[in-house]
Amino acid sequence: MTVDTQQEVEERVHWLPMIAAISSISVVGIAIGLGMPLLSVILETRGHSASMIGFNTAVAGLASIAGAPLATPLAMRFGVART
Repeated sequence: MTVDTQQEVEERVHWLPMIAAISSISVVGIAIGLGMPLLSVILETRGHSASMIGFNTAVAGLASIAGAPLATPLAMRFGVART
């Protein structure tokens, strides 16, 4: 292998893992984006108050913010899968 060919192989983007990561992130985003309004409608039909529905939505957002700093230490502790 020549030096140029070896550098091209090392610099090449691995498209399959990139596509898999973007696809899975997109699916989760769509599921959350469609699920939260649906949950609000279901809670309303079951008779819950508007403040309880709003609290439920706010807690989901706060849990995401609170859990974000834990992602890196958990990944360092347990490792990540090689793709």
